[in-house]
This record gives sequence, C-alpha cells and structure tokens, in this order.
Amino acid sequence: MNAPMTPEMQQALMAGQAPMMQQPQAPMMQPQMPMQPEVSAPNEDDIAQAKKMLGLDVLEDSMKYDKSVASTLQTFPELTKDVIEVELVKIEEKDPVLAKQIRTSEEGMKMFARGIMPSIKPNAKPDSVTDDSSSSAQGGVDADLETKVKQGTATKVEVGKYIGQFKSSSKK
Repeated sequence: MNAPMTPEMQQALMAGQAPMMQQPQAPMMQPQMPMQPEVSAPNEDDIAQAKKMLGLDVLEDSMKYDKSVASTLQTFPELTKDVIEVELVKIEEKDPVLAKQIRTSEEGMKMFARGIMPSIKPNAKPDSVTDDSSSSAQGGVDADLETKVKQGTATKVEVGKYIGQFKSSSKK
C-alpha cells in the first residue's frame, strides 16, 4: 500500500532530503527494569558466621598468634616458643578468654612475656617500673657461682662476675 511518488518526492529523494515515509509502527513499550535489591553494608554477625563456617577465624587467630610470638621472641630472646605455650596453657585452664586475647594481640603477648620472665630467669627484673625480682632476698647473687667461688673452683672470669654482682646489687 505504497502511495505513488510525486515528482517532488522523487527530486527530494535524489537530493537526500526525502521526507520520512511514515510506516505503521508498533506501539513502543519500554521494558521495565527488574526490582533491584537494596544495597547495604554487610552485617558483622553474618561476616563472623561466614568466617567461622569457612574456618577463616581459626586461620586468622593462628596467623595473629604466630606474628605475636615472633615479635615477642625478638623482644625477649631468652624465651622460647615452648615456654610461652606451656605458660599459655596454664592461663587457658583458668581463663580461656584471656588466653585468646593474649594469643591474638601482640601487645598482650609482650605483657604476658614480661610477666613470665621472673619465673624463667629469676635474677631478672620484670620491668624497670616495678623493680621487684624473685632474687631480691638473696641480694641478686647467683647461688651456683657463689658455690664455685667458695670452693675455690671458679675461674678468674667467674670471680669477676661474682664481684660484679655485689657492685650491681649495692646500686639499688
């Protein structure tokens, strides 16, 4: 059902200015967008539950523990990982929450190490603030060294260390 073209239409077509012929068109319908879910921040409880289900919480705690032990062993070279673990087991029996906090916190592990130092090295002061050590009643004298000096079996170096202990204990 094309309408016959008039000579004016033919000239306009040749010139590229043809008016658009109207063709029957279907009614235009815009597709509706599906409903989008609301974007919100994830729930912390959901994240914690997902970590627990995947075992990521245990892995994360293990990495924090290894990092805090490594840092503590650098700060306190006289300690060993075995000593730290034995002492942590003692605390875990009494208070598991505190033990977990110590394990996962670098600062907590260092405070814990300062606390167990007197039991590992009795002549050592736990820190410079408290100035209390378990050997203060002895005056800071090494008992084995004292025995060697009294028996006459000590070397010159050991005698020097023995004398040095008296000098350092008198400065308190």
